Amino acid sequence: MPYLGINTKQCLSKNEKFGEILIFLDGSKWHISFIDKIKTALWLPTEEILVTQKGTQYFLKHIEKDETVSAFFNEK
Repeated sequence: MPYLGINTKQCLSKNEKFGEILIFLDGSKWHISFIDKIKTALWLPTEEILVTQKGTQYFLKHIEKDETVSAFFNEK
């Protein structure tokens, strides 16, 4: 099932495993690539993230820091 919140801002709820897993307030869970978790390790709860998609690939953009990472949506 694809993620339904494309092109919407989401609020980060949890940052786990030093940026490897991000969980948004809507309950969606995202796995971050090894290279990109260097950026996401510093993303904090309550910060806004924009979710976009190109083809089958998802991207998460930190609004304030203007950083974009590739991510894999973990379907529930």
